[in-house]
This record gives sequence, structure tokens and C-alpha cells, in this order.
Amino acid sequence: MGILPQGRLSLPSAEDKTMLRVIRKVRLVAMKKLLTFPVDGLSPSLRLNLSAARTILVTALKKSPDQVLDAIGSPDVLPGLLTLASGFGDPEEIFAEILPSLMVDLSHRRRFGVLAEPIIWENPVAELKDGRGRRVIRFTPPAKSLLADASGFAVALGDESREKLDFPDAPKGPPEREGVESAKALFPLRKGLPRLCLSTVDSNPLSMVEAHPDKEGNSIDLGGYTVENWCDSLGQALDLVEQMVPTWYSELGVALERIVPVGYLPEAHLSASYREAPGTVYMTLHPNIVTLSEALIHETQHGKINAYSWLDPILYNAHTTWTESAVRPDLRPIWGVLLAVHAFVPVAAMHYAMAEANHPLASGDWFERRRAQVLKGNANGIKTIKDKAEPTAVGKEIVEALIELDAFLQAEAPPAPPGIDEDQMPPG
Repeated sequence: MGILPQGRLSLPSAEDKTMLRVIRKVRLVAMKKLLTFPVDGLSPSLRLNLSAARTILVTALKKSPDQVLDAIGSPDVLPGLLTLASGFGDPEEIFAEILPSLMVDLSHRRRFGVLAEPIIWENPVAELKDGRGRRVIRFTPPAKSLLADASGFAVALGDESREKLDFPDAPKGPPEREGVESAKALFPLRKGLPRLCLSTVDSNPLSMVEAHPDKEGNSIDLGGYTVENWCDSLGQALDLVEQMVPTWYSELGVALERIVPVGYLPEAHLSASYREAPGTVYMTLHPNIVTLSEALIHETQHGKINAYSWLDPILYNAHTTWTESAVRPDLRPIWGVLLAVHAFVPVAAMHYAMAEANHPLASGDWFERRRAQVLKGNANGIKTIKDKAEPTAVGKEIVEALIELDAFLQAEAPPAPPGIDEDQMPPG
């Protein structure tokens, strides 16, 4: 087995800290949007709450920048802020979603002295997502207000009573009482990746906006299977990825936090990710563990390059040059071709490692044809990128790493079985 070429955002080296730096900078982009979003046009109540919260967050950011930025990076906060940064979404709805979640997260960090003053939310709250506690808390009737300060977290319930929700570090949730329902919503997938969870809640404002022509949004759906079924299958897929491409897997703890289930498809497999929600992917369940492993790599790769795109355009002509696709009915911008190649060259690396290791899942006609299909698509995608893409300095480094890795994989590939489409493009 040859040594797979390593490169930034493709197959990183063990010492590569690129994604750590990228994620931190993306959180700074989101924090800036929170602190500078114009309050003109917001409702009086939101304007008041947001303005007060921003003053307190500025102080907290100076005192505990790592803790505050980590809270901003929560999948219950970051997608809303990046949606606003993209110019999408209803600010009233987005702030109503993210500010209570941010307050809960900061309350968990009170031992760090993050909150010198209380943050107050004086608007109805029917559902509160507690990501660090891995729970969702529902109030019936909706709670009237929330308060987070150095002593903990409190809620004024709809029946006029007040409840101290002393969120512990362990995910036990608040005490049960009438009108307050606490349910587990995040299910850890790996001991070594404590943040990576199957999630039955989602805070992405764009989750139902769908770019794929064969798919309609991303409603949470276990597809008739249990959480345990999902966790078992995803665990097997993660095992395969860790065994076959360990350097890629080593970056997973930074690049992926939540997998949102969106149904079961026994024949096909559909997945999705969003530029505004790095760290969150949407997946259908599938009986083939190789297919699930491909989807994990594919969508996580999208998350990496999408995160980087907040800092650098990567391609000057990303959305102005369009090209045909052999596997989708719609034209694709050259950015879409780069996304696909960037996603599927590491998938081909996993296929190569499986074949070299004589892995049981690498035997048979299906694997042989799938490997050849991905390689052919990658080769054509790389050619399109070479012919049409105009990379920035950062983009050139990313593209060159993909070209080098693909060249190695193409050179090591066995002859393709008959019937592989010569016009095949990467399926992502």
C-alpha cells in the first residue's frame, strides 16, 4: 500500500491545525454579525433584549474569549448568525431561536466567570435547546422570560411561577414539573468525539431550503428506525472511516458536530449540508455501511470548504462560470464541481485503502463498480476544474492538493469494469 499524499482540507497530516483556525475565524465572523446587526426595524422588545445582551457579551468576550466563541460556535447558534451574515432569514425568528440557546450555553460555563451581569430574554419561549446538556426543554404554556447570570439559569413560566433551572454539567436536565418537559435530543456517537451526536433537534433556519432537484428539504425523520439503530449504523460507518483514512478521521472532532436524520432510503442515499451550518450534516439511513461512510466523508468535506469560504472566496469565478453535469439534470456553477471533487477524492482514498487492506466490504462487483464510478467522476471533475476554475492563492493550494491525491489514486486504480459512464461526474 502506497502512502496517500496529504494536503490541506483533503487528507490532512496529524499536525495540521487548519480547521481549528478556520472554525475560530468563522465564529468571529458570526460574533461580529451578532454585535453589529442593525437593530432598526426590529420589534421594541427584541431591540431592547439584543442591545442589552450585546453589551454584556462584549465584556464576556474580553474576559473569556475562548468560552464565548465556543458558545457562539454551537450548532444551535452559529447557523442562525451565518444565515443573517448571508443576508437570508427573518431576524426576529432567528434571534428568538439563537439568543435563548446562547444563554443556556453560557450558563453552563458559569464556573469560568463568563457572565459578570445577567442576560435577560423577555419574549415567549415554547422550546429551549440545551446543546451542552444534550436536551430540549418544552414549556406549556410558553415561558414568559429567561435569565442567565453567574448563579445559573432561571425561567418565568407561563403560569406566573418562576423556576430555577440549575443545568448541571452532566446531561440530567432540569427537574420534571408540570408544564416543563425535558427530553434527550442529542445522542453521542463516539467516546473519542464527545461533540459528535445524532441530533433529533435542528436550529438551522435554512434546513428546508433545498438545492438538490431530487430532494425536498430536511425534515427530521428517523425513517421508522430507532435512535439505537441509527447510532449503531453510524458507529459502524465511523469505524470504517477511522480504520481506512485515520488522518482524515483525526480532523472529524473539529469539522463535524451533528448528524440530523432525514429518513430511510433502501436503494438511494441522500445527504445535505449548508454553508451557513458548518458542523451539521443531514443524512438518510442506508443498509450499506460503505455508503454511509461515503456520506460522512462527502458532507464533512463540504462543511470544511464551506467554512473556509467565509474567509476566502477560493475561486474567483465560483458562481459566474457554469457547466453541465452528467449526474444531475441542472447546470452547476464551477463552485459546485469543486465541492463535488473536494468531497469525493477523499472518498476514493477510502476505497483505495479498503482494497489494499482486503477489507471484507471491498469484495464483490458492487464495490468494484462503485470505486470505478467515483474515480471516473473525480477524473472528469478535476479536468473541469483545471479547464475552467480561477482559484485564489488559498484556492490554488486546495486544488493542487486534490489534484495530487487524485493522480495517486488514478495511478493505483485497477482497470474499470465495462459500462462505467465516460461522462461520469462526481455524484456530490
